[in-house]
Amino acid sequence: MTYNKPGAAWGSLFGATEAFRSHPHRGADLLYQEGAIISFPTDAQVSEVFWSDVLGWTVEIIDQEKTYIQFSHLQEKPKSYHSGDQVKAGRPLGRCGNTGSASTGAHCHVAMSKRPHPHLVDQKHLIDPKEYWEAHEVSGTPVLEKGIKPSNPGSKPKRPSSPRNK
Repeated sequence: MTYNKPGAAWGSLFGATEAFRSHPHRGADLLYQEGAIISFPTDAQVSEVFWSDVLGWTVEIIDQEKTYIQFSHLQEKPKSYHSGDQVKAGRPLGRCGNTGSASTGAHCHVAMSKRPHPHLVDQKHLIDPKEYWEAHEVSGTPVLEKGIKPSNPGSKPKRPSSPRNK
């Protein structure tokens, strides 16, 4: 399986227990500037595109190894993807955002599991995204649009109202 080469930097890692968390981090964060284009890291099938009050706009894919990968806090609902769509590595997935109550600033939260809906499975069934990409000979993260610099999530900023109706 081929994964795209790195672009953004890793932020809060899998299992992190920062003071503001009520439980260990259930994924890993990719630090991007708000609005930066995030690309699919591998050929995959879109499982679901959805809004969550906690995760904001999220795209869930299933890779060729049957691993479910969620990309959350996207700036807006990706309108061009639907359940069952086949996507190619490098194709734009969406734009980095700050949606959902769990967002601490512009970034993309990545959660992975061999079970659907990684955000709902028990911590013991989750996969560390950074370790997974490193095991697939990728030293970092999905493609980052050229010329965009990562931003560093900080304290909780004001968040726009729920965009569910968009």
